[in-house]
Parts: sequence; structure tokens; C-alpha cells
Amino acid sequence: MTAAARPTDVMAVASRWVVSSVAVQFAKALLLFGSQIDLARLLSPGDFGIVAMCAPIFGVCALFNDLGLSQAVIQRPHLSEDDSNNVFWINLTLGCVLALVLLLLAPGVAAFYGEQRVAAVLSALSLLIIVNSLSFQQVALMHRRMQPVPILLIDVAPVVANFIASITAARLNYGYWSLVIGQLAHTCTACVLAWTLSPFRPAWPRALSRTLPLMKFGAHLTGLSIASFAATSLNPLVIGRLFGAWEV
Repeated sequence: MTAAARPTDVMAVASRWVVSSVAVQFAKALLLFGSQIDLARLLSPGDFGIVAMCAPIFGVCALFNDLGLSQAVIQRPHLSEDDSNNVFWINLTLGCVLALVLLLLAPGVAAFYGEQRVAAVLSALSLLIIVNSLSFQQVALMHRRMQPVPILLIDVAPVVANFIASITAARLNYGYWSLVIGQLAHTCTACVLAWTLSPFRPAWPRALSRTLPLMKFGAHLTGLSIASFAATSLNPLVIGRLFGAWEV
């Protein structure tokens, strides 16, 4: 392939990716719309409220989960094998630490709301942080290599798994746990697909100091994400504290 042909090839891949992505997003929207209608019929507002009360706390931990390293990996002009390995282990370490923090915070958050069910849900959601950490680097490398088929599959298949798992659990009268089970199915499906479709397998980390530029870049992105999150996601926290799960 000549250097002159590369931009055209990249544009062609990007164009096909955009068209496919629109179709996938439309399919996801239909699945989400259908699942919400069915779940609204099967669950009470209080069931949704319990999970929504956990969302701000879980969301803050999730923001720090990746620390912007995925975006740093995608945009970096030159990425070595050591960089990829180091980023994987940094993500996994952060995930384990954040999961532990969430477990420790769960009783206090439940006391803040006056709703003990919140503690159990947050404890279960802490597993999602670790599972997510296992696949961040695989997905980032797929984006870097412009591999639309695996990326789109990882985008839509977990939504299908969430739909099936949450609806099934709701029909079996698991209540608010149906929403948690759906999220677990979503995250585990995405992780399994990422490891199946990506050739990347992490080796032990080394030369960690060389990863500092990636971490600095990611830290700046994380700061912007925190500001945006704070501006849009505090309502459930305040309403849950003042009124309870039903109102949330």
C-alpha cells in the first residue's frame, strides 16, 4: 500500500464504520426502549429508585476506573508493547482499588439515604468495576487499529444480554435485583467478547515510568469528565436523601 493511498483507505473504513454504527445505535435504541417498557410494567418505581440512588456513587468510581487511559492509548502516535501491558495492569489495579473503596463506602451511603438495600446493590456493582478493568485495553487497541466489526459487536451484544437477563430476572420476581443482574450480564458479555476478539494478552508490567505521559493525558480527560458528571448526575443523590427510592 502506498503512502498516498492510506488516507483514502482510512476514509473508506471510517465511512463504513459510521454507516454501521448508525445501524447498531438504532438497534440498541429499539432494544433499550423495549426493555424499559417491559421493565416498567414488571417492576415498581421503588425498584428503579434503589438502583438510581446508587448511580451517582457508582458513577464517580467508574470515572476513575479508566483514568482516561483508553483515550490516551488511541491518540498516542507510537504505542509500544510495554505501554499496552502497563496500561492494562494500571487499569486492573485501579479497578480493584475502586471496587474496595465502593465496598467500604456502601454502608455509609446506605445510612445517608436511610435505605439499607442500597448497600447490597453497591456491593454487587463493585464487581462491575473489576470486570470492566479487564477489557479496557483490548477495546482501546481495537479503536486504535480501526476494527469496526469487533467494536460494534462489543457495543450491541452486551445490550442484548442485558435485555434478556433483566427481563428474565424481573419475570422471576427478583425486583430491583433484575436491573443489577442485567448490568452484570452486560459487563461480563462485553469483557468476554473483548478477550475473544482481541489478540492482545498482557505480559507482566515493566518500565512503568514510560507510561507517565499516558497517565497525565488521561488525568486531564478525567478531570473534565468529573466536572460534566457533577453537573448532570447529582439529582438522584439529593432526591434520594430527601424523599426516598420511590421519588427517585
